[in-house]
Amino acid sequence: MMKLNSNIFHPRQLVFIVLLFFQTGFMAAQKKKQITKNKIQSCTVTQISGKKKLFDSKNTYNQAGLLIEETNYNDSGVFISTKKYNYNKHGDLITEQKFNQQNQVLEIRTMKYNFQNQKVEEMLFNSKFRLIKKFLFSYDSKGLKLEKKTFDAQNHLLSTKKYTYTYY
Repeated sequence: MMKLNSNIFHPRQLVFIVLLFFQTGFMAAQKKKQITKNKIQSCTVTQISGKKKLFDSKNTYNQAGLLIEETNYNDSGVFISTKKYNYNKHGDLITEQKFNQQNQVLEIRTMKYNFQNQKVEEMLFNSKFRLIKKFLFSYDSKGLKLEKKTFDAQNHLLSTKKYTYTYY
């Protein structure tokens, strides 16, 4: 068993660190079901470094337990960016917008789904809503992803990822 040096942490700091560890581990391991069951609206993660309390991230959820906003900070606890998410009636992500410190749009992602709620297209746009990349997805009859094709703004194929599965 490890012995703690009482000169390093004040008892209140230890309690806070334990709570922070629990909260961080709790949220990282939580699924939509636990978020809705516990009526979690947001989770803020902070890091204690010496006497400094630094922000790490903050996630905000809607009543359905879906992530609707994610705020990120750098290693010094300074705000970097925010991502905002929108979903369709099936709970599928349809837009993701990334904003900078001045709340200006940096990039936008849009997604389209087929009748089986499988993502078939994802498009990445810059801040001026100009297409940067397009991704197309295909699936087998079991609903497993077969292929992801990446295209540039001029619709030239850049790469293809193929997925193969082995079964028991």
